This record gives sequence, C-alpha cells and structure tokens, in this order.
Amino acid sequence: MSFLYACLFSNGAIKVGRSSEPEARRQQHASRVACVGITMVEFRAAQVMGSAVHAEARLIDLCAQNATAQHLDEWFEGVAFDGAVDWMLAIAADESVQPPQCASSSFGARLSIARRNAGLTQEQLGVEVGPDGRDLGKGAVSSWEVNRSQPSATQVAQLCKRLNVSADWLLGLEEADAKAA
Repeated sequence: MSFLYACLFSNGAIKVGRSSEPEARRQQHASRVACVGITMVEFRAAQVMGSAVHAEARLIDLCAQNATAQHLDEWFEGVAFDGAVDWMLAIAADESVQPPQCASSSFGARLSIARRNAGLTQEQLGVEVGPDGRDLGKGAVSSWEVNRSQPSATQVAQLCKRLNVSADWLLGLEEADAKAA
C-alpha cells in the first residue's frame, strides 16, 4: 500500500512525496528540520489507488509548475499548502493516473520526469553515468534536475540510454512526452 503525502513547515516550505509508511515519513521529516529550528506545522497523506510512482511524479510536477522555488526535487516554496493537498487528494484517488506531461523545456524538469517514469531515485540514476562509468551519486543528479549544473555530452548519452528517452526530448528539442529513444 502506497501513500502520497504533503508536509507544511514553519518556514512556509512544503515537501511532497510518496511512502508506504506515511507516519514514519512524517516523523523523519519533522526530525530532519528540527535541528535548524523549523517545525512541521501540518501533515496530510492519502492512499494511492493507481501507480504510486506516476502519482508522485504528477504531484511533484504540479508543485514545480506553481512554485517560486524548488529545492532537492520535492521541496517547494510559494505553493499554497491547501492547493498541494487538493492536488494530492485528486491524484491519489485517480486509478488511471499517467506520467505527467512535460510542459517545461528545461533540461532539469525533463530529466526529473524521465527519471521518475523509469522508477529510479536520483542516487540510482547516478550509478555508472560519471566519467569512465563511475557512480556520481544523488548530488550530481539533483544539481542537474534543478538546473544548477549540466551533464557532459557523454553523460547525456548515458542518461538517455538508461532512461530510454531520446536526446532531442531530454534536451527540449522535441515536444512530445518522454518516449523510447
């Protein structure tokens, strides 16, 4: 059983995601931010009726489209918590939820959607895409997804192969959804 969740923090940021144990996730996030003097103000969760991976990707995509800032993939500023909860509830109840359309032409947004469609974490995607087939880890992929840095041409080719998408789509040269390369 999978759940979508949304957290609101005292600094106004929200965090969305999915979990099979939402209460444990709530406690984990509350503990993480407490060390810097931030508290969790509200937490909501909803059981997912369809694909949890696609549901999470849709929720994150909606938040990203409406946020003034996005941090570390699933943390947002400038998104109304009540709005995020409404999206979460609607998406969780949709048994036929599909991967999000990619309205953004940014490399980072497309990479994030393709990674989620493939069911990979940032850390999993970073495996074997570094120079000479080395593992890059989560940090490099996160940096690419928020458009802080860009992969090399060789890494783009490896990403396309691993995510089964075309380079034209990933680079925003093709408007269709993520599809097989």
